[in-house]
Formats: sequence, C-alpha cells, structure tokens
Amino acid sequence: MTVAAARKQQKEVDTVLKKVEDGQEEFSFVFDQAVSASGAQKEKLGEDLKKSINKLQRLRVQIREWSNQNDMKGQLKDKLEDARKKN
Repeated sequence: MTVAAARKQQKEVDTVLKKVEDGQEEFSFVFDQAVSASGAQKEKLGEDLKKSINKLQRLRVQIREWSNQNDMKGQLKDKLEDARKKN
C-alpha cells in the first residue's frame, strides 16, 4: 500500500469512527428522551431509535470489513476493533 493510499484509508477510518461516536451520542440522547416520554411521542422516539440503530449497524459492518482486511496494521486495526466492540 502506498503512503497516499494509507493516508486516504486513515482519513476514511477516522471519519467512520467519528460517525460512530456521534451515532452513539445521538442514540443515548434519544433513548433517554424515550424513557421519559409517553404516548405518541414515545412511538416517534422509538422510530428515531430504530433509525439510529440501523445507522450504527451499517457503520459496524464497514468497520468489520476493514478489520478483516490483511493490509490493516497495528494501531489502526486496534482502533477498529475497539470501535466495533463499542458499537
């Protein structure tokens, strides 16, 4: 892998990891609201939770694919494994 390709891959991984972090924060926020909500608002928040879960699952699949690649090395692979476990 060339240096440029490695940099590009690092940038993509960092972007996805940031999305995972944001998605987890969003999920926690909506979940907390859903716990204290009632009626129709609870149903709407339930739908928002489903969307958030689906987004996080797609990101987890991407992370898993990257983790299984042979050209992922060292610290980058460790970051991916940690993110996959959190997700």
